[in-house]
Amino acid sequence: MTRIALLLSLTAVLAGCAGTKEIYGPSGDVIHSTKCKIDSANCLQDASDVCKGPYQVLTSSSHYGGLLADALPGPVRWFKMTYQCGRSDGNMPRFNSDGTIGIMPVPISTPGMTTVIPVPLK
Repeated sequence: MTRIALLLSLTAVLAGCAGTKEIYGPSGDVIHSTKCKIDSANCLQDASDVCKGPYQVLTSSSHYGGLLADALPGPVRWFKMTYQCGRSDGNMPRFNSDGTIGIMPVPISTPGMTTVIPVPLK
Protein backbone atom coordinates (compact mmCIF):
# COMPACT_ATOMS: atom_id res chain seq x y z
CA MET A 1 0.00 0.00 0.00
CA THR A 2 2.83 2.40 0.78
CA ARG A 3 4.32 1.74 -2.66
CA ILE A 4 1.09 2.87 -4.30
CA ALA A 5 1.01 6.06 -2.21
CA LEU A 6 4.65 6.74 -3.03
CA LEU A 7 4.04 6.18 -6.74
CA LEU A 8 1.04 8.52 -6.74
CA SER A 9 3.03 11.19 -4.90
CA LEU A 10 5.92 10.89 -7.33
CA THR A 11 3.57 11.15 -10.31
CA ALA A 12 2.06 14.32 -8.86
CA VAL A 13 5.51 15.84 -8.38
CA LEU A 14 6.72 15.05 -11.89
CA ALA A 15 3.72 16.48 -13.74
CA GLY A 16 1.10 19.09 -13.20
CA CYS A 17 1.00 22.32 -11.29
CA ALA A 18 2.69 23.53 -8.16
CA GLY A 19 -0.63 24.94 -6.97
CA THR A 20 -2.77 28.03 -7.20
CA LYS A 21 -2.42 31.16 -5.08
CA GLU A 22 -5.15 33.73 -4.54
CA ILE A 23 -4.44 37.45 -4.18
CA TYR A 24 -6.73 40.46 -4.22
CA GLY A 25 -6.31 42.99 -7.01
CA PRO A 26 -6.72 46.77 -6.67
CA SER A 27 -10.48 46.48 -7.27
CA GLY A 28 -10.83 43.86 -4.54
CA ASP A 29 -11.46 41.09 -7.06
CA VAL A 30 -9.69 37.76 -6.57
CA ILE A 31 -6.76 37.09 -8.92
CA HIS A 32 -5.38 33.57 -9.19
CA SER A 33 -1.78 32.67 -9.92
CA THR A 34 -0.64 29.21 -10.98
CA LYS A 35 2.76 27.71 -11.77
CA CYS A 36 3.10 24.50 -13.81
CA LYS A 37 5.95 22.55 -15.33
CA ILE A 38 6.64 20.62 -18.52
CA ASP A 39 3.31 21.36 -20.29
CA SER A 40 1.55 24.75 -20.43
CA ALA A 41 -1.80 22.93 -20.79
CA ASN A 42 -1.49 22.09 -17.07
CA CYS A 43 -1.93 25.80 -16.27
CA LEU A 44 -5.02 26.00 -18.48
CA GLN A 45 -6.46 22.92 -16.79
CA ASP A 46 -5.74 24.36 -13.37
CA ALA A 47 -7.56 27.61 -14.27
CA SER A 48 -10.48 25.64 -15.66
CA ASP A 49 -10.70 23.54 -12.48
CA VAL A 50 -10.57 26.58 -10.19
CA CYS A 51 -13.01 28.77 -12.14
CA LYS A 52 -15.37 26.02 -13.29
CA GLY A 53 -16.13 28.21 -16.31
CA PRO A 54 -14.59 31.07 -18.31
CA TYR A 55 -11.59 33.04 -17.08
CA GLN A 56 -9.50 36.00 -18.24
CA VAL A 57 -5.74 35.46 -18.64
CA LEU A 58 -3.94 38.47 -17.15
CA THR A 59 -0.26 37.53 -17.52
CA SER A 60 1.78 34.52 -18.58
CA SER A 61 5.47 33.66 -18.84
CA SER A 62 7.88 30.71 -18.91
CA HIS A 63 11.39 29.98 -17.71
CA TYR A 64 13.65 27.01 -16.97
CA GLY A 65 14.22 25.53 -13.51
CA GLY A 66 14.75 22.31 -11.62
CA LEU A 67 12.44 19.30 -11.48
CA LEU A 68 11.09 19.99 -7.98
CA ALA A 69 11.46 23.78 -7.85
CA ASP A 70 12.24 26.58 -10.24
CA ALA A 71 14.46 28.68 -7.95
CA LEU A 72 17.63 27.84 -9.91
CA PRO A 73 18.14 27.25 -13.63
CA GLY A 74 17.67 23.66 -14.73
CA PRO A 75 16.36 21.42 -17.51
CA VAL A 76 12.59 21.71 -16.81
CA ARG A 77 10.43 24.39 -18.42
CA TRP A 78 8.07 26.10 -15.95
CA PHE A 79 4.98 28.12 -16.88
CA LYS A 80 3.36 30.90 -14.83
CA MET A 81 -0.08 32.36 -15.41
CA THR A 82 -2.30 34.83 -13.57
CA TYR A 83 -6.00 34.84 -14.31
CA GLN A 84 -9.36 36.04 -13.07
CA CYS A 85 -12.50 33.92 -13.08
CA GLY A 86 -15.38 35.26 -15.14
CA ARG A 87 -15.78 36.84 -18.53
CA SER A 88 -12.90 36.25 -20.99
CA ASP A 89 -11.69 38.15 -24.03
CA GLY A 90 -10.75 34.79 -25.58
CA ASN A 91 -7.00 35.52 -25.76
CA MET A 92 -4.80 32.53 -24.98
CA PRO A 93 -1.67 32.91 -22.82
CA ARG A 94 1.57 33.28 -24.79
CA PHE A 95 3.97 31.94 -22.15
CA ASN A 96 6.86 34.04 -23.51
CA SER A 97 10.25 33.02 -22.16
CA ASP A 98 11.96 35.28 -19.65
CA GLY A 99 15.24 34.62 -21.45
CA THR A 100 16.70 31.94 -19.20
CA ILE A 101 18.03 28.82 -20.86
CA GLY A 102 17.78 25.28 -19.60
CA ILE A 103 20.88 23.81 -18.01
CA MET A 104 21.59 20.10 -17.77
CA PRO A 105 24.36 19.09 -15.35
CA VAL A 106 26.89 16.85 -17.07
CA PRO A 107 29.21 14.80 -14.84
CA ILE A 108 32.80 14.64 -15.99
CA SER A 109 34.99 11.98 -14.41
CA THR A 110 38.74 12.01 -14.10
CA PRO A 111 40.76 9.56 -12.02
CA GLY A 112 40.12 10.39 -8.36
CA MET A 113 37.75 13.30 -9.04
CA THR A 114 34.27 13.93 -10.46
CA THR A 115 33.17 17.40 -11.58
CA VAL A 116 29.70 18.51 -12.67
CA ILE A 117 29.66 21.17 -15.37
CA PRO A 118 26.40 22.92 -16.34
CA VAL A 119 25.77 22.66 -20.09
CA PRO A 120 23.13 24.90 -21.76
CA LEU A 121 20.26 23.04 -23.44
CA LYS A 122 19.34 23.99 -26.96
